Amino acid sequence: MARIIAICNQKGGVAKTVTAVNLAVGLARQQSSASVCLVDMDPQANATSYMGFTPKDVTKSIYDLLVMRPTMLVETEVRDVLKQAFGISLLPSSIRLAKAERGIEMNKERRLSAILPYLEQAIIIIDCPPSLSFHFINALTAATDLIIPIEPEPFALEGVAQLIETIKEIQAELNPELNVLGVLPTKVQGSTKLHEGVMQDISKTFGADMFPYIRKNVDVAESTARKRPIYDYAPNSTGSEDYSVFVSEVMRRLG
Repeated sequence: MARIIAICNQKGGVAKTVTAVNLAVGLARQQSSASVCLVDMDPQANATSYMGFTPKDVTKSIYDLLVMRPTMLVETEVRDVLKQAFGISLLPSSIRLAKAERGIEMNKERRLSAILPYLEQAIIIIDCPPSLSFHFINALTAATDLIIPIEPEPFALEGVAQLIETIKEIQAELNPELNVLGVLPTKVQGSTKLHEGVMQDISKTFGADMFPYIRKNVDVAESTARKRPIYDYAPNSTGSEDYSVFVSEVMRRLG
């Protein structure tokens, strides 16, 4: 059975997509025997773009699979949507994904759950949208695990507390096996008193569930613009070092 990891936070700008892409690529490279698929469930299609594909030129996307009746799904339909880049597979997104919910009448929350078993990859990473939407609920219903990126800014913990309440509701009603793998602080500037104070609060709140943090690094931001994983764009940067450590810790927690 595949491990399905959702990267989620209802707040934007927390390096969610950067984390999803670099986790997927990093897992494929550090664990050479593992096959990995990245699923872009965000209508903004940032992960699709980061992987080197222009969303408006994508002819088939996750949208086409979500609106298809589950009884009509076959492996060949799913394979036809898959793209390949940086040693992993991608189920791309497009702007049409924003309209997916309108055409679905039954089992709305479980459409993604019906699609993922047709993937042969051992590890699936889902890039969730920054909103508590149809796409978000589908992702958490399908996931076995989730990781919450968090930027150490004022009110960050309040936002995560709200997210955790939503996660508890999904665990109670849709996915009792959903496991919170941990919280990942991103864009951390240890030299500022603000970040130092918030990081202490995050550590107190989550303890061992907090992943080693990702330092703020211009190379990470530039890598997204260049549409290359941080390991390729700046292999000797602190961003590459931090994401490599994070990937290793994810592997350890997955067992």
